Amino acid sequence: MINQAPINVADYGFSPSETAANNVAAIASAVAQINSLGSGTLIFPQGTYNIWSALPSVTLAAFSSCTNVSIINQGCILNVTYGWTGAEFKTLFQFTNCKNLYLDLPELISPVQPVNERGDRGPVLLEFLGNCSNIQIPRIKATGALTVITAIAASTATDAQRTSNINVGVGYAYNCGYGLSFQFSGDDVFVGMWNSYAPHRSYFPYGVRNHVVNIESRDQDADDVNLSSYSGKGLLNISVNYTNVSSTTAQSAAPAVAITYGDQTPAIHRNIRINVMLNWPATGQFGAGFVIQKFNNSGTYDTVDRGHSLTGLTFSGVMKSDSAGANVPITMFGTWGPGEFWQNIVFKDLYFASTASATVDLGSSQDPAVFDNIDTSSAFYISNAPSTAIAIARACKASRFTPDATDTGYVVYYDCEIADNTDQSIINKTFINFKNGILLANDFAKTGRGSCYTSNILDGNLTTQRNVFFVKLVSSGGGLFRLSYALQDGGNQTIGIKTFSATLNSAGTWTAVLAVADEVTQRNSGTASAVTVTLVNGTTAGAYIAVTCTNYSGASATGAFQLEFMPLMSDFVLYNTFLPA
Repeated sequence: MINQAPINVADYGFSPSETAANNVAAIASAVAQINSLGSGTLIFPQGTYNIWSALPSVTLAAFSSCTNVSIINQGCILNVTYGWTGAEFKTLFQFTNCKNLYLDLPELISPVQPVNERGDRGPVLLEFLGNCSNIQIPRIKATGALTVITAIAASTATDAQRTSNINVGVGYAYNCGYGLSFQFSGDDVFVGMWNSYAPHRSYFPYGVRNHVVNIESRDQDADDVNLSSYSGKGLLNISVNYTNVSSTTAQSAAPAVAITYGDQTPAIHRNIRINVMLNWPATGQFGAGFVIQKFNNSGTYDTVDRGHSLTGLTFSGVMKSDSAGANVPITMFGTWGPGEFWQNIVFKDLYFASTASATVDLGSSQDPAVFDNIDTSSAFYISNAPSTAIAIARACKASRFTPDATDTGYVVYYDCEIADNTDQSIINKTFINFKNGILLANDFAKTGRGSCYTSNILDGNLTTQRNVFFVKLVSSGGGLFRLSYALQDGGNQTIGIKTFSATLNSAGTWTAVLAVADEVTQRNSGTASAVTVTLVNGTTAGAYIAVTCTNYSGASATGAFQLEFMPLMSDFVLYNTFLPA
């Protein structure tokens, strides 16, 4: 096969000195030649070329059913001088049912539209229709476009009618309506880096799957990343790394990232991964860092249970504020009903830097949400945790986790640190393995609700009395203790549970101790052990709980202990013996 010679649009009359009409005609002739051949290379030479000075009537360059098409940009700028009005738009480069495309397109410059109108009018730089595939876009740049890259199909389109496998190297979008828009088409997309300045929306997919997109943006006027659904078609396997740290004129109501249900038809979003680097400036702040929202067909927040679901969400990153009064919220809009559920929702590896509180509003989630490794010196509010499910917090650090002392959401805290007890609710809360410095409000004891857990392991000779737990006094009082133990020494094993009640006074002295009793019959394998629990008086700092275990004296002996405390009159904080100074 003889390779075809590249086609240079200059050979068809394309020139910086020509009129817009003549340049448009030159491009049309060159594209017609490639369409007739079914493949080819199209070259755009260096220079600035006028293409549209009036409302165009047709697509600038429409390729259909071609294979192996390359567009080479040698420094070409396409200049549009037409002033768009109303809802006018027209496409520059359009590919329908084309495969194996290498598209290094000319840069587009078009008049910048007013804020909040950028999403309504202007040129579309690159559009895919039908079954296009294997698309390489090494670079792309546009100013004033309605949309930079889009793939479009009907909501009922099959895989054979959809575009797929798009690889974008780097993109630049200045004052554009939509940077990346995928409407029921455009699967298997990778974007190395997308740079947006003053967009309406940088990334707007719905009804597609398998995306990895990296975005750096600023000064958006709408939900900048809007992961949406329409006509019952949600998203599957979407990963977004999003940075917005230099905004100065963003719209205050414009969230950074949103998961959206766009209409009344039930839809499912599955396996969404979002990582953010956000900074709210002192002025020109954008809206919430992340929202989950549902709309009805009229564009207002929906109050009806539609049966939407979100299965698999991981949200991570850094959220900080340069303004002392700026909140850094993660919130939900719309009314979520019992037929709408979320599951496998994880907020992890999140760092908040703000003097104001951070808030995660769980809306009406029907399944547990997990908070893993959240770190902030201010408050981190887990708001509206449902009574029908449990939020689980692990290795989290904040001044407090509830907005007020009456919060009744079910939350279990593992290995968490709460810096103070201001407004920290204990209603329907469980605290396991407190970190040093944690304090709880006195209602914890007065109401008798909730329980606390901590655990410890002792190695070596267990036959001498050894302190296992340190009980730190918050205020005088007591409660019921439940000590579970599992001992092992070689082939010998002993397991059991012992309960007792006691109070601790301000001098660190145990009082009103009721005898330790077996809650269940101890079970043994091999040599049994008699386990004795001793309450050891301490100081004003607190006291100890010790154990002595007969027979288990070998160097490899080990004892695993868990202590549960259920307050009756006042509250304690429990530690294993390694924690206090």
